[in-house]
Amino acid sequence: MSSSNNCLENVILRFDFNDNIIIPEDVVSTVGKELSNDFSKYEQSERNDWKVDIQSGQLVTEHRKIKIYTFKNGLGDSILLDTNALTFNILNYSSYSEFISHVKRTISLLQVGNEELKRLGLRYINHIKLKEGSPFEWEGYIAPPLIQNIDFLDDTDRNSLSRNMGQMLFNKYDPDRYLNFIYGMPNSEFPNKIAKREFVLDYDCYTESNININEAYAYITSFHDEIKRMFVKSIGDKLRTKIGEDKLCMI
Repeated sequence: MSSSNNCLENVILRFDFNDNIIIPEDVVSTVGKELSNDFSKYEQSERNDWKVDIQSGQLVTEHRKIKIYTFKNGLGDSILLDTNALTFNILNYSSYSEFISHVKRTISLLQVGNEELKRLGLRYINHIKLKEGSPFEWEGYIAPPLIQNIDFLDDTDRNSLSRNMGQMLFNKYDPDRYLNFIYGMPNSEFPNKIAKREFVLDYDCYTESNININEAYAYITSFHDEIKRMFVKSIGDKLRTKIGEDKLCMI
């Protein structure tokens, strides 16, 4: 487990546009040049898209090819842009302030701001891996309520268990904000029996309200604050010590 990134395996921020947006080629080229120091690897690809509609009682299909622009850096981080969505996929996360600053800079380069969104989501995937000890021993690392179902199993059951995952879905924060929390022992060697000491804390906070990008930053900050609150609540003192309070505050 790396204490430098708070067990974070992946941070994903996705803007889904309500209507297709077309980014001119010259703007995309400018983005590539401006981001060259950080995201020097630029790729362009296409995907097939089918739109199905009913017109005058008839089923009408429309086929089109959608261009996908991908900017990557040497660490595996990427920014994906097409007419339907803008996605930041970060594998090497340092802090929220640096992350959101980079997001704002990229969006300003793309010259989008008033476009309406049909969905906005921020997801933090924490993958905790411990080299020693029983794969079923998480006392002090994970909050007790999240591991109580392990006590339900006897030794025979544990020896045959290949995955142990749970889910909580919340919509209590605001009428238009939700949190999908997935946790447990995913088993990287599935469908084999659990043999490694691994635990996942996966938080996906999102809204499906129609907001524009200028309004999105307040939502993203609230998503981040809620995810951080839930993460701190999900871990025990041993994991908190292993991460370090200074690194924990950087989430």
